[in-house]
Amino acid sequence: MFPAFGMAEVVIGATFPVPMSGLTSDSVDQRVLETERYAAPVEGSGAGVRRLARLGRALPGLSIRVVDPATGDVCADREVGELEIRAPR
Repeated sequence: MFPAFGMAEVVIGATFPVPMSGLTSDSVDQRVLETERYAAPVEGSGAGVRRLARLGRALPGLSIRVVDPATGDVCADREVGELEIRAPR
């Protein structure tokens, strides 16, 4: 398995993990994620924990940022927003 993220606008992919590093995930508090739009890290894998795949870094030449969909302001780390991906022309 080789987890990656892509969009139709990017054609193939935008992020990739280090080759052969395997699938890694981030465990977050599901309630906080859904109600406060923040991926609060938690330990374990019980009820109320949501595991999100870590999808690596942007491919060379691409820049990616997460923004508030209503204001366009750049979000802080772990805040939920929309992706903006820029590539050279």
